[in-house]
Amino acid sequence: MSNPAILCIDDEGVILLSLRDQLDRILDGKYTIELAETGEEALTLFEELIADQIDVPLVICDQFMPGMNGDQVLAQIHTQSPETLTILLTGQADFKGVVNAINMANLYRFLAKPWSEADLGLTVREALRRHNQDRQIAAHNQELQQLNGSLAETVAEQTAELTAKNQDLSKAKDKAEAANRAKAIFLASMSHELRTPLTAILGFSELLQTTGQVGEEEQEYISIVHRSGQHLLKMINSILEASKLEAGALRLNEAPFDLKGLLADLRKIVEVKRVEKSIELVIAFGETVPQYIITDEIKLRRVLLNLLDNAIKFTDSGQVWLRVSRQDPVEARTSLGLHQISDSTTVEGISDNLAFEHGQPCTLYFEVEDTGHGIPPENITGLFQPFDKVETCNHIHEGIGLGLTISQRLVNLLGGQMTVQSEVGKGSTFSFDVQSYC
Repeated sequence: MSNPAILCIDDEGVILLSLRDQLDRILDGKYTIELAETGEEALTLFEELIADQIDVPLVICDQFMPGMNGDQVLAQIHTQSPETLTILLTGQADFKGVVNAINMANLYRFLAKPWSEADLGLTVREALRRHNQDRQIAAHNQELQQLNGSLAETVAEQTAELTAKNQDLSKAKDKAEAANRAKAIFLASMSHELRTPLTAILGFSELLQTTGQVGEEEQEYISIVHRSGQHLLKMINSILEASKLEAGALRLNEAPFDLKGLLADLRKIVEVKRVEKSIELVIAFGETVPQYIITDEIKLRRVLLNLLDNAIKFTDSGQVWLRVSRQDPVEARTSLGLHQISDSTTVEGISDNLAFEHGQPCTLYFEVEDTGHGIPPENITGLFQPFDKVETCNHIHEGIGLGLTISQRLVNLLGGQMTVQSEVGKGSTFSFDVQSYC
């Protein structure tokens, strides 16, 4: 059986030969590297490979070429083979070409010329890994569909023979199976839908960073966008987390980290949304709150970011507060010993030589308060239920209705409890505690 092929397209032969040599080294000769100098030649070669039943998982194409530009070539290839991933190369910033490639060719990644072999290697390996993973998922989904079909037929045959005593059990089983199928469809759909905007966010932010035509202040904004996009990549697993939490399969990954650095980082992530709504954001911590703690940083970040996003989203004017203390939140709210995280607070990397390995057990209290719309009492009961969207006074906000459910369960996993107090027209306060080592 022939090796799978990677198609490389560039009107400069020297670049093509260099690209082939680098890919041979990166992939240890496990893929056949096919070369084409024009878009027309590439399309003909691609059709021949498909006709010969040779897998083409990846196409790497230059943007500016005689005849057909790269985005046009990739769009036609995507039409013929949607599962083939595409990478666009260009030596210049070309917003229109990148936009066309994203919209028409489901562009996987943009690489600026000249590229480094290390960056090329990371990009290509990840693209091939994703291609193989998508194929496995498709195969597993097909198997599941066949199994579900067979199971449905078996259940239908047996249902006719069941006695009245077993009918209740049969109905319960059908409901469980329907819920599992709905969950599987939802997970697959959300994974795909989140990848598309994420590709655009990361692609444009990287493109803007390479133009050299923006000032230092704009570069900082672009860095925030890119950092937020990378954070979104981590969020793709949110739905899987909800499923794992439901099954009790999610575990804590406790390690030392800089708590105050985390608070400063959160401020930067939500800064754009806060400025757009002209809301004052105050992030403060008590005098006894340590610099470093031991708990699961990723899960704590998820909870705090979700609560801050909600607070800003549901607040049209006024303030949002995030307070951290080692005492009761009500006492901390009026404490004069709180220190604020400002816009100028820098995030320092955690030291490899912390003064503790395990620390002493301690409880930290977190509180997110806003002056927003408030939540009607009748809506608070179902606030933490799955797929129940947050509804404030005369406002139903977009979302899939899992944020608060996941947050509450993550807090439980961190050893704490989450509570909410709200008054219509005055705002809401979400409070929770975390068991950690300080």
